[in-house]
Amino acid sequence: MSARKNRTMIASLVAMLLLTSCDSHKQPEPSHDVTALNQLIALDFPVKKVTWEIFGTPEYTSGIPGPTDYLTLVAEIEPEGSKMFTSFPSLTTKAWIAPESARPWLGRDFHAFLHQYRNQTIDAKMAPRCRSVEAVLRKSGRPVAGLVCQGSSNILIYVTVSDSTGHNP
Repeated sequence: MSARKNRTMIASLVAMLLLTSCDSHKQPEPSHDVTALNQLIALDFPVKKVTWEIFGTPEYTSGIPGPTDYLTLVAEIEPEGSKMFTSFPSLTTKAWIAPESARPWLGRDFHAFLHQYRNQTIDAKMAPRCRSVEAVLRKSGRPVAGLVCQGSSNILIYVTVSDSTGHNP
């Protein structure tokens, strides 16, 4: 067998192995680490309990990963102390809801809300029981904005952490 055919066969085998191993990709689990969340983003209220996740859009599910246009933080938080939902500003903040935002671990109301508005740009003033939230990414010091929505006992934080499309909703 010629060296060229041998290299082609080896390259084909490596590509097949890579593609088949990518098919076993498992969805990452959300974090419950309050300290890790606080190291990532500076919120203006203390967090007692949290379930959170950062995911990319388009979301990688299998095969060869492609470019990520957006990184989004979704967190369901039980605030510590008496942080009142009405103390969040009632500003006009527009947020684009990524199609995959309705994470399976979210409470029923938050899951339904994000599913209902998936792939839409919504105004915090127009969304039911939502307000604007502003925070700062700790590493870069860059401000980010999004939505905070009131649930029965928890609040939802939805923030676009990175937008590489240059699109501002």
